[in-house]
Amino acid sequence: MLTRLRRQLTLLSAACTGAVLLAMALAALSLAEGQLRAGSEAGFLSSANAIIAKLRSDRVVSTTWLAQLESGEGLIISLRDQGAPLSFSGAWTPRTARPLLLERAVAGARALGVEPDSPPLSLIDTTSTPVFEVRGDLGERYLASVTQIPSSQGWQSLVLLKDMSSSDQQLLLLRGSFAALVAAGVTALLLLCWAFALSLIHI
Repeated sequence: MLTRLRRQLTLLSAACTGAVLLAMALAALSLAEGQLRAGSEAGFLSSANAIIAKLRSDRVVSTTWLAQLESGEGLIISLRDQGAPLSFSGAWTPRTARPLLLERAVAGARALGVEPDSPPLSLIDTTSTPVFEVRGDLGERYLASVTQIPSSQGWQSLVLLKDMSSSDQQLLLLRGSFAALVAAGVTALLLLCWAFALSLIHI
């Protein structure tokens, strides 16, 4: 009888405190994931802006510079001069074929109203898509954006992707860490509640 009462008190108190712990952990996890995603997107936009600024200032961009940028940041860069692709084969090999990823990025841009092979509507300001996602053949995730860049000599377009495999692995590790912390917290709560229920029964 006493053991049954103790078990019920333990489960009741553990359920109440565990629910609070779980809610707080989920809120903290959601905040951490949001910060990680925001940081990844900010870094991606920074890379895009660096390439756009280079194109606007120099008009011609060194393939060596592009290769260093690609390999250093996991980017896939495609430049077009008035619709004609510039010769740059890339600095690394993604898991999904590069041409397929670029085609999907262009298709995504067209769905958002930006056509990289057509002249931009503005002769002064760049026209860019918002950041969107492209999936590879193996389900891997890429951030993507397409930008039209007008100049006095015509216009260029930038198709840019970023491999998010590293960021997604960080997300998985983050979720695993939170799950382990919650499991440890719930276990500790059960032990404490069991001891607390015993003390109540003996009062």
